[in-house]
Amino acid sequence: MLAAAERLRWSLAWRRAGFAAPWPAVDGCWPTVRYSFRSPPGWSSADVERAAERVALAARVPWWELHPASGGRWALVLDASDWSTTASPPLRRCDERLTVPLGEHPNGCAVWDLRRAPHLLVAGATGSGKSSLLRTVVAALPLGWCWRVVVIDPKEVDFAQARYDIEVHGLPGAAAALTELVEDLDRRKEQLRLDGCDHWLDLPERVVPVRPTLVVLDESADLLGGVALAKPEAQRVREAVGVLARQGRACGIHLVAAFTRPDTEAVPGAVRDQFSARVALGPLSPDGARMLFGTHRVPPLPDGPPGTGLSLSLDGSQRLRRLRVPWVTIEAVRRRHGLAGLA
Repeated sequence: MLAAAERLRWSLAWRRAGFAAPWPAVDGCWPTVRYSFRSPPGWSSADVERAAERVALAARVPWWELHPASGGRWALVLDASDWSTTASPPLRRCDERLTVPLGEHPNGCAVWDLRRAPHLLVAGATGSGKSSLLRTVVAALPLGWCWRVVVIDPKEVDFAQARYDIEVHGLPGAAAALTELVEDLDRRKEQLRLDGCDHWLDLPERVVPVRPTLVVLDESADLLGGVALAKPEAQRVREAVGVLARQGRACGIHLVAAFTRPDTEAVPGAVRDQFSARVALGPLSPDGARMLFGTHRVPPLPDGPPGTGLSLSLDGSQRLRRLRVPWVTIEAVRRRHGLAGLA
């Protein structure tokens, strides 16, 4: 619970916002608090949102979020933490088969739940922390017989030293690698049909179980936009990514696609719509916010070091949240998977 001085701070915020006592019930600990309240009779959702914004401005917090709670109530979260001076969050390992820890939300660990959001789209300018987030995902997964990881890296730099339990392909091998993944998808679909199952986790125990597969598409604009590929290969790549995005979830194939900008030219709309989990790192234009999050009304990205940004629907909920991802080098990936001693 809050100390008396902290409680006074938040009470004054409600008073400055023009609300009379008694103020809503508050819980949490500094610097993040959570209010639970019922809106006055006759208020619309827009009225509640405007009131919450007044309270956040009066409290001078850099971040706030409002969402409906049960029983006709609302929850307002105010966060006064300063991420510009805090250290990078720790790198965590998966503790469940289909959840991937990506970093930190203000209230705890940020976890990507692949059951609810099977594919992840990441947007951010050069130096924003995109590559670190991709390495975070790969480092968190148990490889070997547990997960298969296929990386399409046009630069052939970010994952160049991780070619042991991770399959890394540059632009020349991208089309062939993605075509092979589609063929693997077809084999898995046939296995599901033969066993009468809707999802790969429902398959009966077998001598060679199905391995979930993560496909990492770095610099996806180069792949999907056809800028760096010949026209026939670019078409094969776009078709393969579209098939994997539409049909991969039930068969245990998941995609992570990283873009410098999430506009229509770089990300075809039909492909983008299949990526329900979204992350933006660094500054984002209004058009980019609309493309990525479906709205122009996106709070300013929080100030902070590379790896600081916003996330949407990592756990299936349609809420924007602040996010920090660890700063992870390829050496950290190798150490995590016991590859540090390999040349």
